[in-house]
Amino acid sequence: MAYKNNIPQPSNQISDSQADLLGNFAAIGTILNPDGKYVNLATTSAPLIAAGNIGLYSKVNGGSSLNELYFKRDSGSGVDGVPITAKKITAGEGWAYLPSGMIIQWGAGSAPYAGPGTPKNFPMAFPTACLSIVGSVRGGISSNTYSKNVNFAVNDRTKFTPVGTRSDGVLGSLTYNYMAIGY
Repeated sequence: MAYKNNIPQPSNQISDSQADLLGNFAAIGTILNPDGKYVNLATTSAPLIAAGNIGLYSKVNGGSSLNELYFKRDSGSGVDGVPITAKKITAGEGWAYLPSGMIIQWGAGSAPYAGPGTPKNFPMAFPTACLSIVGSVRGGISSNTYSKNVNFAVNDRTKFTPVGTRSDGVLGSLTYNYMAIGY
């Protein structure tokens, strides 16, 4: 079926144009995917992509439980491609996939000045590993003669431990922002 422009018309009920709409989707599929091998818009696993080709497909992301759009270069394997729509932002925490497959996660928390704080979970577990986490102390600049610092220990792909320090040795706690990268 050939693609039909201007379907549906504003005055049409969907039922009046349903056959034409379905025909247009079929025509688009033929244009994008003439041999039926490389565009898969609903799957539960990564499709095999032939040499020299790329593929787009959607599936539920195991880390986010969201249906994501994936991009995949030919690899000769069923390994997942890179999700290109994945992101999550809630209450100041979130994560996003980079086109390379790396994941950036961010958020905030608090830590005591003396010793390690309570381990904190990343917004989403890194599929393989967290490579690095950096952060900064939150709050305004003061005229005090002491400094506050925060460091992080990566426990595993799911969590990290913040360690706060204050140069004058006074006990208390600080708040921080962090950003982590992994894959």
